[in-house]
Amino acid sequence: MKPQPNPESVPMRARILAAATQMLAENGYEGTSLQRIADKVGLRKPSLLHHFPSKDALRQAVLDTIFSGWAQVLPRVLKSKGDGQDRFTLTMRETMNFFAEDKDRARLILREILDNPDGLSKRLGATLAPWMQRFTASLVKGKDAGTVRQELDPEAFVAHTAALALGAFALADAARGLLGDDQLDPNRLQEECLRMTRAALFN
Repeated sequence: MKPQPNPESVPMRARILAAATQMLAENGYEGTSLQRIADKVGLRKPSLLHHFPSKDALRQAVLDTIFSGWAQVLPRVLKSKGDGQDRFTLTMRETMNFFAEDKDRARLILREILDNPDGLSKRLGATLAPWMQRFTASLVKGKDAGTVRQELDPEAFVAHTAALALGAFALADAARGLLGDDQLDPNRLQEECLRMTRAALFN
């Protein structure tokens, strides 16, 4: 987890985006108001509207920030050297590290899945689909080479793996109730997510 910077040293636009990410993740789009976001960052609402002209514009900027960050992670790891297992492990760890930096990222994406599935689908197609297709193609090659399980459905595996990684963070606080607060920390969830997906993928 990265250390939190002094709020006063963070540019106002970034502070607004951080506050909006948290509130949208906690309350959803309909339950979030520009006034509450302005109050949280110490602005008057007209000043916030100077940065973002509407609530939807702010929502789109928040999603742009999340997906552009994630889209920077995937190309780096998919181009890395090593065998298929090494690249898969690195991809999963980098993805989980990205969401571990801010658990509201995963929560917000789950909100969008429920509240705005068509909009999220279009955004995924525009930002991440090319890299997911490349990852899927690598799984097909792995099946041909005998390193990936023959019964694996590559596209379905990618979809389920994304959902599992999101859930490991978005549902982490609730999941602690299963075993107790002191028994289910985020590192355990991440490691088990990695173990399960590797076991399902490779011979």
